[in-house]
Amino acid sequence: MVNSTSYQPPIDKLLTLGSQHLNDVAELGIGSEHIPDLIKMAVDDELLGAVQEKETMAPVHAWRILGQLQATEAIIPLIQLFKLVDNDLVNEELPKVYGNIGAAAIGALVEYLAQNQNQLLARVTAINSLEEIASQHPDASNQVKSVLTQSLQSCNQNEAELNGFIVSALINLQTQEAAPIIKYAFNTNQVAEDIVGNWDEVRQSLGINSDEEVQEFIPTPLPSITEASTPDVEEASEDKINALIDLVAQVTETQTPTPENELLKDELASETENTSLLPDEKEAQQEIIDTEENLTNTINKVENEVEEVASEIEAGKETQVSEASTKVDESHEQTKVESIEAVTVESKEESSEESNLLEQEDNKGFGRLATSKEKPEKPQKAKPSKKKKRGFSDL
Repeated sequence: MVNSTSYQPPIDKLLTLGSQHLNDVAELGIGSEHIPDLIKMAVDDELLGAVQEKETMAPVHAWRILGQLQATEAIIPLIQLFKLVDNDLVNEELPKVYGNIGAAAIGALVEYLAQNQNQLLARVTAINSLEEIASQHPDASNQVKSVLTQSLQSCNQNEAELNGFIVSALINLQTQEAAPIIKYAFNTNQVAEDIVGNWDEVRQSLGINSDEEVQEFIPTPLPSITEASTPDVEEASEDKINALIDLVAQVTETQTPTPENELLKDELASETENTSLLPDEKEAQQEIIDTEENLTNTINKVENEVEEVASEIEAGKETQVSEASTKVDESHEQTKVESIEAVTVESKEESSEESNLLEQEDNKGFGRLATSKEKPEKPQKAKPSKKKKRGFSDL
């Protein structure tokens, strides 16, 4: 049982009302000065989980009173109760409370609706709360229609069931201007038809007779927070940007800057002086200049190294050619010597053979000497075969 002493009069009276409905909080003497205690009771976990009806209804009475007092201080604390999806009173009562509070609650409700990590039924409670605000405050109706329509633009990131509840709220608010986006969501199969029906039924509910009356919706990316908050700055013309790109490309291809490059740099510098730049843009420009200088230095260094290596290679080639020539000359000289020696040996052998033959003739007593014309024929050496070798192409 809840300790009733936790709440001071007149807030403690809410613990005894049960299902009784209060038409006038003034009857209990409760005013705006009691808002902090009412918020405390409204989010009391012990009361929310109580079994007895009087204790269970105490937070509900606190919700209703906060709505009647239009307590903006309760907007954020009460929105945390949306996660209690098993508590039917949350989805039934809190949208009415936010309807009483009014347009001040729209921002927080839209933010909660946009968070994908929140449960589906909790986000549906946020949709119902926005719809209730538009119903109770006609001056806030257009704002609610606009934020719900924008939420449907993210239909591809939403659950189909969530899109169905958004469409249902737009129908209830008769938001005909949202018809193109609603049709797009149906065409991309992003709407649960068991919640809201098909496109033809939705179109008729909006009071639109035919598809020809609905313009085609072309989704465009929404601007990011950074883009929306960046002040307008005069941008350089497309020609200047392309010229800067060409300049960087030329620096990487040539060792020394050309007069045209220097002139282009001067023009860009003059253009920069006449344009108001943000600090970030100045840093970016300086970074480009530093990059150009680094590229030039790097290119010069690499080209010098290439020239040195080329010189070394050329010198090495000349040395190798000289050594090869010397070796060839030595080889030719050696071949000549060997050929002369071979001829001399062969001549000596022939003379020796002729002398032996003459001596044999004398011994036999033939009576005449053999002349040089009658020299015995030398046996012919076998000639090398002239058979053609097969090359790779003959295989």
